[in-house]
Formats: sequence, C-alpha cells, structure tokens
Amino acid sequence: TQTTINQVALACALERYNLTQGRYPDSLEALVPEFVRVLPVDVINGRPLHYCRTPDQGYQLYSVGWDEQDDGGIPAPRGASGNEIGRGDWTWQFPVN
Repeated sequence: TQTTINQVALACALERYNLTQGRYPDSLEALVPEFVRVLPVDVINGRPLHYCRTPDQGYQLYSVGWDEQDDGGIPAPRGASGNEIGRGDWTWQFPVN
C-alpha cells in the first residue's frame, strides 16, 4: 500500500512537471523541490524508486517488489486472490498499456 501511495504522489508530481515543461523529466531528481519536497524511497530496499520515460511519451515507475530483484519493470503476476505473488516488480505506468 505504501508503494502505491508513493507512486501516486510521484505520478501527480510528474504530471505537474509535464504541464509546466511540456514533457516528463529525465530523472525524478528534477521534481525536487518544486514538485515534491523529497523523493520517496522503495519500501522494500530503501533505495530510490525506479523511473524511466517510455517511447510512447509516457513513463514507468516501479519498486523491486517482494523478491527484492530488479526485474526491469516487468509487473508482478497476480494470484487468484488478486495479490502479487513473490516475483516481479510493482509498477505504475502512464499511459496504461
């Protein structure tokens, strides 16, 4: 839940940056301090969340997820209950594919 909250806050900051600059930033550091006071960290490993711009003029944010491995933004598969199972990253992508 905290990762989703952090990703939503960054998504809002990224949209505000995009509205003022006409594009998404090259890195999350460009959001500080005008759009966020501090960058949230990945709750799993304490490192910065991963961010990259995508070819469709969007972006992807992700956490390494339960397995603590960087899977390059490949989303964690969901089990029958709808919850992520042990492998894959916790992703937020815009636009949604």
